[in-house]
Amino acid sequence: MTTATTTSAPGRTAHRLWTRSRGVLLGLLLLVIGGLALAALQSGEQHGRLDPRSADRTGSRALAQLLASHGVTTDVVTTTEEATAAAGPDSTLLVTAPDVLTSGQLADLHTATHHTPGRTVLLAPGTAPLQIFAPGVQADPQIGNTRRPPGCSLPAARDAGDVLLGGIRYATSATTADRCYNAGGSPTLLRLRATDAARDTVLLGSADFLYNHHLAEQGNASLALQLLGAHKHLVWYLPSISDPTSTAPATQPGLLDLIPSGWRWALLQLALAAACAALWRARRLGPWCPSGSRSPCLPPKPPKATPASTNRPTPATAPQPSCAPRPAPGSPPSSACLPRTPTSPTSCFRPSAPTWAPPTWPHPTCKPCSSAPPRRTTRPWCTWPTNSTHLKTRSFPKRGTPPVSTPTADSARASLEELRTEIAKAVVGQDPAVTGLVVALLCRGHVLLEGVPGVAKTLLVRALSTALELDTKRVQFTPDLMPSDVTGSLVYDTRSAEFSFQPGPVFTNLLLADEINRTPPKTQASLLEAMEERQVTVDGTPRPLPEPFLVAATQNPMEYEGTYPLPEAQLDRFLLKLTVSLPARQDEIDILTRHASGFSPRDLNAAGLRPVASAADLEAARDAVAKTTVSPEVTGYIVDICRATRESPSLSLGVSPRGATALLSTSRAWAWLTGRDYVTPDDVKALALPTLRHRVHLRPEAEMEGVTADSVINAVLAHLPVPR
Repeated sequence: MTTATTTSAPGRTAHRLWTRSRGVLLGLLLLVIGGLALAALQSGEQHGRLDPRSADRTGSRALAQLLASHGVTTDVVTTTEEATAAAGPDSTLLVTAPDVLTSGQLADLHTATHHTPGRTVLLAPGTAPLQIFAPGVQADPQIGNTRRPPGCSLPAARDAGDVLLGGIRYATSATTADRCYNAGGSPTLLRLRATDAARDTVLLGSADFLYNHHLAEQGNASLALQLLGAHKHLVWYLPSISDPTSTAPATQPGLLDLIPSGWRWALLQLALAAACAALWRARRLGPWCPSGSRSPCLPPKPPKATPASTNRPTPATAPQPSCAPRPAPGSPPSSACLPRTPTSPTSCFRPSAPTWAPPTWPHPTCKPCSSAPPRRTTRPWCTWPTNSTHLKTRSFPKRGTPPVSTPTADSARASLEELRTEIAKAVVGQDPAVTGLVVALLCRGHVLLEGVPGVAKTLLVRALSTALELDTKRVQFTPDLMPSDVTGSLVYDTRSAEFSFQPGPVFTNLLLADEINRTPPKTQASLLEAMEERQVTVDGTPRPLPEPFLVAATQNPMEYEGTYPLPEAQLDRFLLKLTVSLPARQDEIDILTRHASGFSPRDLNAAGLRPVASAADLEAARDAVAKTTVSPEVTGYIVDICRATRESPSLSLGVSPRGATALLSTSRAWAWLTGRDYVTPDDVKALALPTLRHRVHLRPEAEMEGVTADSVINAVLAHLPVPR
């Protein structure tokens, strides 16, 4: 008898191997292509992203031209050696992709620029750059880019207004840091001031507002110009993967180093999805055969012709059954068999090399093969259950931010007490005026400074803003000044064909209204809403003013020609009226001695003035002042003083209830500054003159007799009984 022997062709084996592995190979190929694409995106040479020479949508040529029009020279560098050589004193270093740099490159940059005056700007830095340039700063999860208000006292952010920002958020416990454009309680713009005043560091969560197609939007160009144009020399560092310093053996980056940190989780998910898809594809091809091959049941090929004498098998040469029952789960597999007929079988599998012919039907031990597909007893791979328990969204706790240290009441009082010493470096002999300005800041009020020319009214306000590190703007009030010159106006933008609001100088922390009585009443009235409501309404849209906000107005009491005296209703908006008097003889000698030694009132930094209190100290002090207690006897004493001014024969207008509340507020602030948490009658008497002198109006006959508002208030205080 002859038997038919069939061997597996090498071509069919290769085809089966390719069918099994093509899904996995395709997934790996996609991962490699994605990694190469991300690496190419990180190279500033290959693409125009943030390139000041590129006019593409994501280029920055428009910003470079804007900086050049303001006298800022821009040097584009692509290697760490060029960046460290170009970033000299009084320069700005912009690192567009700090996460691409290695630890050695970051350390070289920091060492070369840390002790030189200037500024370092990092765009969306991750953990490694933060550890070197900003220790103690943590990166919070990213957030989408949208227009956000400044929400900080940084002058650049205040002037720019709303800006398109988002991306990485940052958290720090440094009290001197400027936190701007907050999103979810964390800033997307963080400025860290250098302790030695050498170089500050600015962290930006996103760079979208620097692109060509976003620069024309409101606020973006202003913020970019003030951040990058703070110095006349800008070093624009575009890190490149071809940098020779990045291929050092100790610091050679791998493929994962070229992938941004925020994308690694997404790439891991993509890899898992590709693996699941490959396994699912392999599973669809059918279960594994005992011989190691995987293919659906196919009809058997007809056997080769054999002699008639050998067609019928004898019992000794009878083949094994060609179809056996499907084994139960857990039982040892039985030998594979061939189907009886070439019509059905999707559940039977033929062996890789059959060596016998199919027996005649029926066979005593074979059962017919089922034409239905086998029932799957196990869950397919990569199939997620569909019950409600697994469909629920998993919630993960948000990464916690380090606690931000807030000043206490005692530390805030100590910081404000240092103002007197710090301001004395520039202004001599005006301690009462300094105290009045601090009291007005604690009470959220405004101050009217009155004095002859040359007694340092303007210098006093400038020195206060420097010691408190507040944004200050000065407006010289003249007869031709318009209200829009103070509050701002709508300007037509020809590029967007829309009107945009340009903020006026009133959008600041400390507004110096110099010689306020020299401008017409309509311009004077432009400050009424700002002083009372702390907002400005233009074209029906209210726009809030920054916090803190104080108006310090000056006027000369000796000149009346060409002036417009403030009406009583507007005088009542000022919390205090401070008289800046001529200095004493010894104080004037000290002034001349300082000028002879080279002191210049136009350069306060050269005089050694430094910030000794922050906006956080001011806020803590305000909270402590609000907790200062006032007894009913002291409240009655304040009311009696105000009612006595209304009954004085020398006054045609006495103190209103608003003046009584103002005297209560200033007395509480003065009591807290002196170290007490309760108000005494002496506190009321100490603040009565500056709080009430501008809220009363003398009769004409009293003015002719030489009576003044101060003398009337002093007489009221002398005749009223003091509560005990």
